[in-house]
Amino acid sequence: MVKVIEKLIPDSVKPKFHIHGKAYVFSMKPTYITIHETANTGKGANAEAHANLQYRGNSRDASWHFTVDDKEAYQSLPTDECALHAGDGVYGTGNRNSIAIEICVNSDGDYKKAVKHAVELTKDLMDKYNIPISHIVQHHKWSGKDCPKFLRHNTKGIDWDDFIHMLEHGKPKPKDTTYKAKAQDTNSIVDYMKANDMDASFENRKKLASKYGIENYRGTASQNLALLKKLRTHAKPASVKKQMKALDETSIVDFLKANNMDSSFEARAKLAEKYGIKNYKGTASQNVRLLKALKK
Repeated sequence: MVKVIEKLIPDSVKPKFHIHGKAYVFSMKPTYITIHETANTGKGANAEAHANLQYRGNSRDASWHFTVDDKEAYQSLPTDECALHAGDGVYGTGNRNSIAIEICVNSDGDYKKAVKHAVELTKDLMDKYNIPISHIVQHHKWSGKDCPKFLRHNTKGIDWDDFIHMLEHGKPKPKDTTYKAKAQDTNSIVDYMKANDMDASFENRKKLASKYGIENYRGTASQNLALLKKLRTHAKPASVKKQMKALDETSIVDFLKANNMDSSFEARAKLAEKYGIKNYKGTASQNVRLLKALKK
């Protein structure tokens, strides 16, 4: 069982429910447990840091009961007291009847271990308050927010199904090797990436597309097939060949992109000024001059 350190929010700074201009703190008998993620990937954004944030007085009108990281958990509110965490209003079941657990996602922490600790804490609270597994829910249930984001999208190689499976069986759900083998033959870029424990989000696919020289990625069928082919053949990212080709390009934008440079108007204007091209407006003649200057 993960170690839980109590550091309760002082009444003077505790976020409160507001009804008709009056502030209230409500007691509760918890019937749900709501799983969140902090969404703070900064180094040092661990459980202690978030507990201190609440203890000093959160600038947002929000509160939660526990924060968990890869080393320990902090408790900021009693479990028989409502927290402002679910986004479903003053009378919402999420706020009024659920215990809130925030999982840390700090970049210098071990996310999978933090999830394991969250499972241990959740299991302990389930037993204490006789809460069924059907009442272990995501923040998304109450407000539609994409939270806990990493668990919802399997960003770190562990997802919501794993979380529930760990509660029931003590370990993540076994990987479906049949699905993984089948995915090697699929034409779906998303299925292929998920089967290989890769982040299949649009943002990550866009980054990979750029890395492999697929420009202006919008997720079209042809772009996805091209990216899938690159991933399957473990192709090296576009680099030398593309840069050599760019030397013959007449488009300043293509040249800059091929050399991994910012091709926005603002960046070109700064470069133009650097090379003595005054009053840059992006005209054809100015772009040709800038291109020549960069190629020298």
